[in-house]
Amino acid sequence: RTRRFVLLLVGLTYLQILIGGYVGASGASLACLDFPLCNGKWIPDTHLGGIQMLHRLMFVVLTVGYLWLYFLRDPA
Repeated sequence: RTRRFVLLLVGLTYLQILIGGYVGASGASLACLDFPLCNGKWIPDTHLGGIQMLHRLMFVVLTVGYLWLYFLRDPA
């Protein structure tokens, strides 16, 4: 079970890298100026803002996943 979870996290990390590359290449890095909102809105108006928010959402998911994995590990 843990192995599948680790593989899922690795796959999501790779996806996050790809999304980050797209954010940088498309110019979406400046689409949202504040966090966690995108220019004062939860749902952005533009495609670039949506890509930026997806990248942020993946960050939160990965952070929670890696913290969960850390606290569920065997301390031995």
